Amino acid sequence: MLQKLVLILSFVILGFHSTAQNAVTWSTTKEKVEKEDNTYLIIFHANIADNWHLYSQDLSSPDAGPLPTEFAFDVNENIALIGKVTEDKGKMHSVMDEAFGVQVNYYDGQVTFTQKVKIKSEKTSLSGFVYYMVCNEEMCVPKDMEFDIIIGG
Repeated sequence: MLQKLVLILSFVILGFHSTAQNAVTWSTTKEKVEKEDNTYLIIFHANIADNWHLYSQDLSSPDAGPLPTEFAFDVNENIALIGKVTEDKGKMHSVMDEAFGVQVNYYDGQVTFTQKVKIKSEKTSLSGFVYYMVCNEEMCVPKDMEFDIIIGG
């Protein structure tokens, strides 16, 4: 009996994990900034599956609620980050979340995050991780996504 219970729970947990695996699909693109030498916009596109949402970088109580989206860039002497990562706040929802007991900012559908960079060589790459949390009505799952994008050349 205990083996059956463990087996059933394993399938349930694996089912939730596999569902969360496809909750957000990330892609990256780059755009050359006109009239600014060696300057690019690195754009992170998040496509969020139906019934899921992705939290903003800006949460009113990051220590008392969901994990905010965070970008961690690997050190590269050939790249200067200009400012912080921005996000498309026009698509943001801001609500009091009863489960967390705090005001939260989140996105559903699609959202873009943008980092401006200046490269110091002809061609280089920007790499790092996006750390984020996705939730639906049943669960929240912390996730990460590794990226590496070639710039210049």
